[in-house]
Amino acid sequence: MPSKVTIIDYHCGNLKSVEQAIAHIGAEVEMTSDPEVILAAEKLILPGVGAFPVGMENIKSLNLFDAIITKVNAGTPILGICLGMQLLLEHSDEHGGADGLGLIKGQVKKIVSTNPSLKLPHIGWCKLEVVKENDALLSQADYFYFVHTYMALPENESAVLAKGQYEDVEFCAAVSQDNIWGMQFHPENSADAGLAILKAFAELPLKS
Repeated sequence: MPSKVTIIDYHCGNLKSVEQAIAHIGAEVEMTSDPEVILAAEKLILPGVGAFPVGMENIKSLNLFDAIITKVNAGTPILGICLGMQLLLEHSDEHGGADGLGLIKGQVKKIVSTNPSLKLPHIGWCKLEVVKENDALLSQADYFYFVHTYMALPENESAVLAKGQYEDVEFCAAVSQDNIWGMQFHPENSADAGLAILKAFAELPLKS
């Protein structure tokens, strides 16, 4: 039975599609910018579109940083989507650089190719290689929809859940570590395969 999913609204990107996708798979959903609501949440989704430094500035200005860290450290499941996945890491080089939430060790750097004509951002469908077996959210290779110019580089290979390929560039497409998940793609825009991930997240057992 799905439990309640709380979407963190830190004023980055259109969150409505994520909210609608969660409702579609039959879970109760709320959207909030209130740290007290986050501290009471059963499960958290950190979505996002845009620049990493702006996202972190908004998280801090809305007093959400400590609430997110406290909940995740207490074992509450969190799913970062697109920019939200990148924010889980320690630092990004984007727009002069900024520190992230630091929940997963590693950096976020611009996609670099040996092909000077490679188009960025990377936009479109990409089939993933799942490198972890029996993950609770993502266990089978499928196609997912991406829009990104930067990519996560986890320090520990054990945090990499799935990889993707854009021309000659192999990139980290998903991460997982304990109660933390991140998807560089947009599950809410990835048809049935994406909805299956959101459904699996909503149905994760609650910490007793």
